[in-house]
Amino acid sequence: MTQITFEDESGIQTAEIRTDRDGAPQLILRGDSDKPETETETDLPVSIVYSSPAGSYVMSGDSTLVQEFAASNRCIGGRAFFFANPAIIELVCQEIEKIVQIDPQLTVLNLNCRTGFWSKWAAKKINQLIAVDKNEENLEDFLLNLNDFDNVSIYLGDANQILPNLPEKIDLVIADGDSEGLSVAEIQAIAATAAQTVIFLCKDGSAFSRDLARFSNGPYQIKTIVPYDEMPQTAALSALAILEKKRTKKHG
Repeated sequence: MTQITFEDESGIQTAEIRTDRDGAPQLILRGDSDKPETETETDLPVSIVYSSPAGSYVMSGDSTLVQEFAASNRCIGGRAFFFANPAIIELVCQEIEKIVQIDPQLTVLNLNCRTGFWSKWAAKKINQLIAVDKNEENLEDFLLNLNDFDNVSIYLGDANQILPNLPEKIDLVIADGDSEGLSVAEIQAIAATAAQTVIFLCKDGSAFSRDLARFSNGPYQIKTIVPYDEMPQTAALSALAILEKKRTKKHG
């Protein structure tokens, strides 16, 4: 049996094992120091990346890996989110396409685009994709993943500052709430776009419920909720909600 051990003074707090589309392993070591305070010896064909708040440091092999699912490939660095259960994401994509009409003329906003999976998924099907993210550390991976698309633009910053100044009319919003959900300002900024449909994804049940209530207090109503197990063998359960603009009652 192969074991991974770390000395107490190594500064390594957690370790995560990932595999790419070909099954090649990558070991992500996480700690607080800028660089690992340990040397690495291994006879295994494995990439090793040390990740800290200061950035990533390649100790062995490659800095990124490629996941392939939902007819798309995705390059991700050591600090980016890894889809532990890509097969379920493929089913989520299929479910969305059953419910939402993805018209080739649409202009889609991807809020909190991160490394660009949902941007890439949508960009293949629509006229224009506008991506917004407040975290610059995802930019390199995003540009790598969307390099072949000429209908994609990305803005870095807070949604409440960027969205009101977009010159384009937004038809559909894909909002990734991750595990913390969306802020009040982000939900208000989405509402201000007057998009007809919002696809909202979240990895935390309480944050998901809270944000649905906030959406429902505004101009949107819930059309569909789809729970899915994105992180198997954990207590976490992700969910997808599709919301539509409320119909204005006519008087007369």
